[in-house]
Amino acid sequence: MSASQSLNVLDFETLTVVIAAASISEAGAAATATVTRSNLGDLSQSITVNLASSDTSEATVPATVVIPANQASATF
Repeated sequence: MSASQSLNVLDFETLTVVIAAASISEAGAAATATVTRSNLGDLSQSITVNLASSDTSEATVPATVVIPANQASATF
């Protein structure tokens, strides 16, 4: 016997991470990046974004970044 259910996602966010090209250095200096949320219609809640680097010998990121309530983005 098999069963299925439908799921409606009512709160969908697309997140974009942009690294400032001018802040990237081969000398090992810190780079600046910004994570931006797509749903600009309702900014009433903060969002915690989980981050990971696939190669920590090249780049490290904080484990999480919080986009505060009433803000569209956060820089780290």
